[in-house]
Amino acid sequence: MTEGEFMAIVYPEELETLRLQLSKEDFDVFSNQIVYWGSDNPSLPYGADIWEESGPLNLSALNRTERERYGIQNAIIGGNGYRIMEYLKWHVREGEPVSFHRNVPEGIRNITCDLNWIDTESSLKIMIFGPDGMMGPYYDSSDGTEDGRIFLRIFRNGGLTGGDWYAVTEAEHTAYGKPQAFRLLFY
Repeated sequence: MTEGEFMAIVYPEELETLRLQLSKEDFDVFSNQIVYWGSDNPSLPYGADIWEESGPLNLSALNRTERERYGIQNAIIGGNGYRIMEYLKWHVREGEPVSFHRNVPEGIRNITCDLNWIDTESSLKIMIFGPDGMMGPYYDSSDGTEDGRIFLRIFRNGGLTGGDWYAVTEAEHTAYGKPQAFRLLFY
């Protein structure tokens, strides 16, 4: 719904006053703006991860209780305060995939995915899901070295498709049947 459509329903007299006071060009610009409701805000060009009605939320300014309310208590926040750079989900169990989300803005040329774990007796894999398909699964040897790390850079000359991207980590086997500690950077 545009501002003009909204005002025609809710404030028709004020809309007419604006039409008379503004130039046709300014009135058209104003009345064709999209009205955003609640959390239905557009993404910032640099990709803020959480929005409030007043705009992007500075995540680094949140206290522990507020971070828990947004479900980001295990997130590492980027230097600008608006982007989630990494999630700290410390353990994965066999048969229990762990999913990480990243909203990628249009025009980004690459994404880096860096999965690390300590015990190389464990076998982890990762799958990447983007708006235009799935990649993987990738295993420890997929990056050319078996070292308890899977390092991938997903690149496309024309830029990656913007939207929701997911990295799903799964343990095929964990050493001694215990949960495997890991770290995932997905940026």
